[in-house]
Amino acid sequence: MLLLAPVIFAMQQSALDAIIDDARLHGAIVAVAVSDEQDHLLYTHQADVHVSPASNQKLFSATFALSRLGPDYRPVTRFWKEPGAVIVDSPGDPLITHEALQEIAKKLGCDGSDTVRVRERYAPGIPDSWEIDDLPFRYAAPVAAFSVDRSAFELRAVGGEPKLEPKDFGVFCYRRSTTGTPEIRYDPIRRTLEVDGALPPRDERLEFLAVPSADGAAAAYLGARMVATDSVPGRKPDAQIKGSTLVDTLKACLPPSDNNIAENLLLMGATSDGKPSDDPYSLARSLETKFLVSEVGLDPGDIHVYDGSGLSRHDFVTARAIIKLLCWAKARPTGDLWVSCLATPGKGTLAHRLAGISFAGKTGSSDMISSLSGYLTSANGKPYCVSIVMNGFGCPASVARSVQDAIVEEVSRGAL
Repeated sequence: MLLLAPVIFAMQQSALDAIIDDARLHGAIVAVAVSDEQDHLLYTHQADVHVSPASNQKLFSATFALSRLGPDYRPVTRFWKEPGAVIVDSPGDPLITHEALQEIAKKLGCDGSDTVRVRERYAPGIPDSWEIDDLPFRYAAPVAAFSVDRSAFELRAVGGEPKLEPKDFGVFCYRRSTTGTPEIRYDPIRRTLEVDGALPPRDERLEFLAVPSADGAAAAYLGARMVATDSVPGRKPDAQIKGSTLVDTLKACLPPSDNNIAENLLLMGATSDGKPSDDPYSLARSLETKFLVSEVGLDPGDIHVYDGSGLSRHDFVTARAIIKLLCWAKARPTGDLWVSCLATPGKGTLAHRLAGISFAGKTGSSDMISSLSGYLTSANGKPYCVSIVMNGFGCPASVARSVQDAIVEEVSRGAL
């Protein structure tokens, strides 16, 4: 029996190797690491190679925010009404809705003519490493502590005509033609939206678009124009919005992979001392890197933090670093809460993947990038941490995802 053990182990290894050695992934980087929950590595393949994580980056920003703020943290956005002005103090709350701001406006008696003076802990707008061709879309919406509806609005077809809901936020929408295939061209910098072609006669959403200005869009519900301020009244606020707990914010972010919430989580964590920052991303990169190295125990050469969502092309990690982060987060007193915030088969970005597998984790996707990392309980009850990050593949993303699922399924069956 002792002689059989190395042979069986080699067979198990080769089963995973055979899945990874898929001809359709020829030339791609396929970084894989599997460990037990004590961070003992059981299988690796290119696990120390630098890879772009796509939305697996959210695992890092989310654990950073959870560590800095705590699971029960609830942001409170405060409002004051003074003659000719509404004053806002925002620590950062990415889940504020236009309905909530409409209620505040009603409570304060706003008539739309006031100047809105906003003090924010952070208001970078567009993160400095995002690509310009991403900017029109909701997944690349601008970032600010004071925002509304996750900094996005809808372009709808209503009776064959374009309509912007819930507001136009200063975007000028025009048409040159009303026949042919619909075409949408949106420039959030110039605030122009061209909608051409024949639109559906029924009421339906055509596109989710990024607002031109995150805090400007929120302020539009309270007054005529927004200006920044460094001070707020010393008296009790006239109204306030108490946000969701951090755990609920994580649940709104991770399963659907919401970029805007992830960026806010990173910056909320970075400014948790209450001090506004004029350069919040530099501050966040420094603080999160220090957290990952000093507290989580990552090798500084294994990570390069640039944003919170993974949309930046400057982010890189290793599969080994993701595994170490997963093990660290699960071992914390908040470990069970943390796992409950992740996507599971049938939920979020795993809605149509890994049916029947006990898995909780995070997906990621971008151009020629696909990732899947999380916690797996095998069919025989053994717990594992798994990270799979693929870069540079030329096959359809669906193929890359199918290989990832096959790896998870093989481990679930007892390959290790």
